[in-house]
Amino acid sequence: MSSLPTETATTVVDVLMPKMGSSVFEGTVVEWQITVGDAVEADQALCVISTDKVDSECPSPAAGVLAEIVVEEGETVEVGTVIGRVAVSVDAAGGTASSSVPPGDANRRAPAGPAPTRREILRRSSPVAAKIAAEHAIDVMRLTGSGRNGRVTKADVLDAVERQDSAPTSAGSVVEAPGEPPMHIESPYRRDPSVPVAGQIGAGSAPIPTSSPSVSSSRRLSTQSRQAAPATADGGAVVPLSRMRTAIGTQMRKALDTAAHATTIVECDMSRIERERRELGVTALPLVARHVLDALCEFPALNATYDGQTLTRFDPVHLGIAVSLGEDGLIVPVIHDAQELAPSGLASRIKDVAGRARRGELSPDEVRGGTFTITNPGAAGALIATPILNVPQVAILDLEAIVKRPVVVTDADGQDSIAIRPMTHLCMSWDHRVLDGMYAARFLTALRGRIEGR
Repeated sequence: MSSLPTETATTVVDVLMPKMGSSVFEGTVVEWQITVGDAVEADQALCVISTDKVDSECPSPAAGVLAEIVVEEGETVEVGTVIGRVAVSVDAAGGTASSSVPPGDANRRAPAGPAPTRREILRRSSPVAAKIAAEHAIDVMRLTGSGRNGRVTKADVLDAVERQDSAPTSAGSVVEAPGEPPMHIESPYRRDPSVPVAGQIGAGSAPIPTSSPSVSSSRRLSTQSRQAAPATADGGAVVPLSRMRTAIGTQMRKALDTAAHATTIVECDMSRIERERRELGVTALPLVARHVLDALCEFPALNATYDGQTLTRFDPVHLGIAVSLGEDGLIVPVIHDAQELAPSGLASRIKDVAGRARRGELSPDEVRGGTFTITNPGAAGALIATPILNVPQVAILDLEAIVKRPVVVTDADGQDSIAIRPMTHLCMSWDHRVLDGMYAARFLTALRGRIEGR
C-alpha cells in the first residue's frame, strides 16, 4: 500500500549578521553570492561579510530558497540584524521537508565496500564542499580541512580540484590540499616567486588569479575593479582603492600621527639559524621568532601596548606575524601565547595562519590582541626598512633578507679576517613615548647574541 503524499507549507527563516568575534559588534555585507529565488542548502555561503580586514562567509541557516535580501551590498549593520530571509518548506507535522534520496533508494544505489555514509561526509565537510567533491570524484574524508576543527571547506575542495586538473592522477587517487609557500628565502638571496608582492599585476609577473578559489570573493572583486579601471586622457587609469587597502591606509596614518616612531637597526650573522633551519626542515622565521620570544622575557617593556593614556605590559606574548596578500595589502594574524611554542610549533602555526589569511579564512579574533609583531619583507628581497608600528603595540621587528656577503670576523686569539657569512639586518621600530634608544639597542643586541649563539 502506497503512502499518501505529505502536505507541505512554507516558513521563513531569518539570516542574521553573525557575531564573528568576541569584540565584533557590526559587519559589512560585501557581496551576495546568490540572488533572490535561488535554491540554497543548509550551511551554503549566502554572502561575504567583512569586519576590519577580515572577510567571512555567512552561511544559510537552513535548506530552502533565498526569499529576500534585506541588507544590500556595502551596508554596515550591527551583529544580530536580519540581513536576509530563506523560505523553508515544512511538512504538515512541522518538520522540514527533505530533498534527499529516500533511504530505500539510497541503499539500492550504495556501492559495496566501506564507503563513508553521507552523514559521515557531512560531519567532515560542508554540503557544498561534499557536492563539489562528489562531482569531481574526490574523497573529502582524506582531504586536509582548513575549517573549524579540521572541517573541509568549499575552498579546500576547489583547491584539490584545481590541483587535480593541473596534475592528472590515476583513478581512485586523492589530491591533497596544497602546501603553503615558505615565509622566508634561503641564503644567498633569491626572490621567492610564491610570495605575493604588491605591484605584480601588470608588472610583467603572474597576476593574482581572479578565478582561483583560494582568493576571497572581496579580493576577486577588488582585483577585477582595478583591471577594469577607466582610462584617463593622459594615458593613466583611475584605480579605486580596495576596502582592505583603505583600512590599511587609515591604520598606518593613525599610527604615524599617534606614536613617536624611531627605528634601531643591528646586523646579525645568521649562520647558526641557517644550520638549524636545514636540520629541522623549517624556514628562518620561526627560529628567529623563538629567539624573539625569549628576548622579550628579558625586556618586557617591548611586549606592551600604549593607547596614549594607559601602558599595559604582558607576560604572555601574543605574536603578530605580518602576511602579504600581494597588491591587496597585508594582514597580521596573531599567534596567542606564542611563548609556549617550540620552533616546530611556531613553524606550524605560522604556516597555518598564513595559509588561512591568504584564503580569507581568518576570524576577527585572530587578528586582534597582539602585543608584539614581526614583519618579514626580506622574503621579497628588502635589505633595510623602517616599519610602521601596529598601534597600540609599542614595537615591531622587521626581519630582512638573508644575504651572503664578506664580513670581518675575529677568532679566539683576537685575529681579524674576512669571511663569507649569511647576514641580515634586524630593524625594530619602537614608540619613543614609552621607550628610549638605549633600551631598544640593548634588546636588539641581546637578540643578536641569542641568534648567533653567543
